[in-house]
Amino acid sequence: MAKSAKKVVKTETEFGPVQLKVSDKGCLSVYGIRRFPISFYKSEWLWLFSKEEAIRDYMERHDDDLKQQVEGGGKAVEGAEVV
Repeated sequence: MAKSAKKVVKTETEFGPVQLKVSDKGCLSVYGIRRFPISFYKSEWLWLFSKEEAIRDYMERHDDDLKQQVEGGGKAVEGAEVV
């Protein structure tokens, strides 16, 4: 696919505006969650999605050790709920 034909998808999340973009190397990059984009190849995203239940279970077991970030980063949200 030609570079000019690649689409950028914009959406709004609790972190603020997020953009999805296909990189020049063919990765799906997610912009707007952290300072730098989070980029994985399609197979890596699909593998990660397949591990959703295990990730959620792990997060529940370690809830006291995990922190939530608010927009702008750096501050934990007390009593925030993992959805």
